[in-house]
Amino acid sequence: YAQNQGVDDRRQNLEGMYFNLEPPSGGQPGEQVNVTYSKDSYSQWEYDPSKGKYMR
Repeated sequence: YAQNQGVDDRRQNLEGMYFNLEPPSGGQPGEQVNVTYSKDSYSQWEYDPSKGKYMR
């Protein structure tokens, strides 16, 4: 689809985008994460300590 629309769909360069499993010192717990893409499109995750994961 992207090629038919004239969009470059080659793999994006993700150099420098890495995540460290160790949190930085001096941080605060993040019990909830809200991401707003637009006024009509958003996501929310809440941390579940029993699972050790953020649940949507």
